[in-house]
Amino acid sequence: MPGGPAPRLRYAATRANGQPAVGTYLLERDAGRYVPIALDVLTLAGTEIVAVIAFRTPGVFSRFGLPDQLPSP
Repeated sequence: MPGGPAPRLRYAATRANGQPAVGTYLLERDAGRYVPIALDVLTLAGTEIVAVIAFRTPGVFSRFGLPDQLPSP
């Protein structure tokens, strides 16, 4: 995942195949916005996350009700 000073990444909650998921967005500082980079689907066992599957296909964000960008705070 990209590193750097916070808040370089932002997340938006959603669901995929009945599982919790998050859209991950990366800050484009010059443009003043966050752009999608991955859809992370979480597998839970009780209250613990036991697996994360990352789909690095930002084009699917709209299928999960996620915006194509987030504003910079």
